[in-house]
Amino acid sequence: MNHFSVNRSNSAEVDSWSSISDVGSSFSDGVLTAEGYLEVENEYVNFVSHLLPSIDVEMSGYKIKSLEDRRGLFSLDEYCFGLDDPRVKLCGGELVSKCELLLIVRLCLRDLLWARLEKEDGSYITFGYDMNLYVGVRDEHITEIFSFKSDGLDIDVVPEDPDC
Repeated sequence: MNHFSVNRSNSAEVDSWSSISDVGSSFSDGVLTAEGYLEVENEYVNFVSHLLPSIDVEMSGYKIKSLEDRRGLFSLDEYCFGLDDPRVKLCGGELVSKCELLLIVRLCLRDLLWARLEKEDGSYITFGYDMNLYVGVRDEHITEIFSFKSDGLDIDVVPEDPDC
């Protein structure tokens, strides 16, 4: 298995935002707006979408292995701008569609969920703090990782699965 970390390109800067809760706050490069946040979030969603098989239009091939739902802990209105259905019902163990997977990515990046998704071949998508996304792919899918182009995300090889 090949393990990767995906994060914002300038996330290591001292005066840089790290989550949706920073919308409206000032940083060295200006005030983080909802639009600015969505630009970065969309890069993550595009990355995950790039990993999904194009053969099956509906299903992602990923199951929810672990799930922590934090949506009841926050005012959803504050964190759910730009989402069609932030209250979608999710259960551990279920196979998710591509549409549901991309919504899960958004909800996890917004700290409203934490999830680990896995495929039968052991490939995974999971999340860390400060908008860190981790993926594991088998050798035959490594080209999808390196063929993704983004000015807003850094993709780094990591030695192991972060959840081990």
